[in-house]
Amino acid sequence: LVNEVQGDLSITGLPELVHLSAFVGLTEIEGSLRLRDLAKLNYYLGFFLLERVGGSFDVDTTALYGVGAPNLGHVGASAITNNNQLFFVTGLAGIEVVDETIYISGQPQLGSLVGLAGIRWVGGSLWIDGNAALSDVSHLEGINGVGGNVAITNNPNLSQLSIAELLVAIGYEDIDGDLTIEDNGS
Repeated sequence: LVNEVQGDLSITGLPELVHLSAFVGLTEIEGSLRLRDLAKLNYYLGFFLLERVGGSFDVDTTALYGVGAPNLGHVGASAITNNNQLFFVTGLAGIEVVDETIYISGQPQLGSLVGLAGIRWVGGSLWIDGNAALSDVSHLEGINGVGGNVAITNNPNLSQLSIAELLVAIGYEDIDGDLTIEDNGS
């Protein structure tokens, strides 16, 4: 079994791929991990021992119901985009530090960010955009600071109260960039 990848690991454009069990022993990726255009991958199995991704951890246009690497504690950045069936990200609860940006966009079924409750620091920006079912961001209230911008936009079921509580918990003074709150729920 492979336990470390010194560069990037990109699993893309494999429409018949249904599992990731070949990566069950992987503990570290020095570069980025990209899962993209995987139309039949709906069960996230394979990265249970993964502890660190030095680059970006990207999940884009898959059939995944959930995203998880329960031992993952550190990522360079993360983009979770356009996964029409994604309901939860509970398997990412171990992440404490994101060196750069977190971008969560285009998840029509994702109702909460419960799996991101362990994040304490975002070195870049925090973007939450276009998640139709998202109604709860309280699990991000453990973030102690954001080194870039915070943008929470186009989430029609996310209340202004929930957003305000998140921003108070982070601390306006601990957001180093611009703050954009637009076109969310009431």
